[in-house]
Amino acid sequence: MRFGEARNLEVRDVDVTIGVLTIRGTKLGKSRLVPLHDSTREVLADYIVRRNRHWAGRPVSSYLFVSNRGNRLDGAEVHWTFYALSRRVGLRGCYDHRDHACTI
Repeated sequence: MRFGEARNLEVRDVDVTIGVLTIRGTKLGKSRLVPLHDSTREVLADYIVRRNRHWAGRPVSSYLFVSNRGNRLDGAEVHWTFYALSRRVGLRGCYDHRDHACTI
């Protein structure tokens, strides 16, 4: 699954009952189904319950993953966080990406 596909998932694209994601509008404009491992299905189901509880009665984007303002996650911010966390756990060095020198 590509980063953009995950970022573009909407709540309606996740079926935790049968354990499938629907990826819409792929590079070739088609849709495809992605099966979920049981552990991933359980985590997503829990996330959706907590997301719905947190945003009950307030406006929120239809995207699955939202910021603390209820908007779709910012792609650049997600990338920066991924690089920072991957350095912190030892998956990358300080200068493995030219735009993200170590600041942690």
